[in-house]
Amino acid sequence: MSSDSETIKALAKLLVHKGTPPFMLAANIAEPNYQTVRLWKDPSSICVETVCLDDETGRLMTFNYRYSLDQVLQRIEMQLGKNREVLWDRNREVAKLVRQLSPAAERHFVDLQQRIADGTVG
Repeated sequence: MSSDSETIKALAKLLVHKGTPPFMLAANIAEPNYQTVRLWKDPSSICVETVCLDDETGRLMTFNYRYSLDQVLQRIEMQLGKNREVLWDRNREVAKLVRQLSPAAERHFVDLQQRIADGTVG
């Protein structure tokens, strides 16, 4: 298989997978090391914040999950003290894979994304 073929499969898998749904994160409140789970919605996204104790260090950790309104995970951030780190970002992952495509395949993918956004596919 060509490199483009493998990359396109990885892109398809990433784009189809929605991530852990918000309700499953909310269920973590029953775990002994979880202190807080907050869910809220703003005009463009669903947000989940979890606060838990690290099992090994006992330090408080805050995780922020941002979803599109159709519950597709977009970004995960972790905060330890004053330090915040992006653990995963859907747009970055898509961009990283697109950069691996040949120029022709990249143009095709970008065109396809635009047609999907415009509702003109199919």
